[in-house]
Amino acid sequence: MKNILIIRSASMATMDKLINYLKENNKNDNVYCLIQKGSMKTFKEKYSHIKYIEKEDGFFRYEEFKHNLYLKNILNSISFDAIYIPSSYIDFPNFQDTFMIASKINCKKYILFNMGGEVQEQKLSFVSLWIDKYLGEVIYFIKVLFALIGSFIIYIFAYPYYFIKRRVFRN
Repeated sequence: MKNILIIRSASMATMDKLINYLKENNKNDNVYCLIQKGSMKTFKEKYSHIKYIEKEDGFFRYEEFKHNLYLKNILNSISFDAIYIPSSYIDFPNFQDTFMIASKINCKKYILFNMGGEVQEQKLSFVSLWIDKYLGEVIYFIKVLFALIGSFIIYIFAYPYYFIKRRVFRN
């Protein structure tokens, strides 16, 4: 029996699609759901076969997760075969915190599930996610700065060359 974790990061409609997908493809597996307190009652009534792991209400924030030792211990005490990360959109906007949380949980593979029902296996590296989240703007600034410096250097060497070439060929 496999252990599967769903991180509740999408709307109810997307979650319904994902849970139905899991019922069809993973019939006898243990399904866990990391869910906010406010949504717990609705989900328990609708899906009694799922085991729920409760977190505070609100968005998934890595800073909150890393300080919640109780939640980290519960999640890391179970070895998950797959973590499903659903999105209410076609893509995954502003999911860096959710991906960072998922990358810190013991798991063999991470699967993204969007609102269209598309499934995509993803490799998550905490270090690259952290760099993207916290240093992405700095790296972008450095790239732009180097592009401007490169353009300036080309201009400095090309402009005098152009004038010298014109003067030599004119005479």
